[in-house]
Amino acid sequence: MPVPLAYAEHRIILECNAEFARLFGYGRAELRNKSFHLLYPNFEDFVRTGQMWSTNMTMGITYYDERIMIKADQTRFWCKVRG
Repeated sequence: MPVPLAYAEHRIILECNAEFARLFGYGRAELRNKSFHLLYPNFEDFVRTGQMWSTNMTMGITYYDERIMIKADQTRFWCKVRG
């Protein structure tokens, strides 16, 4: 599938497609069983976003936002997220 996709539980990436890994500059195996915090510019952003996700997801609401993420080479980029 040409759209970057990841399957996660408790913010741990259990599986992702090649496009998702490529977007962040990793191989698929490098991201499996890793915390999403690896893809955030700083830990505070990871915590804040997790709080927003948990509020919406527990109510059954599809969550959507736009944010800065970080690639393996430490470059930052803007992305849209939905879950």
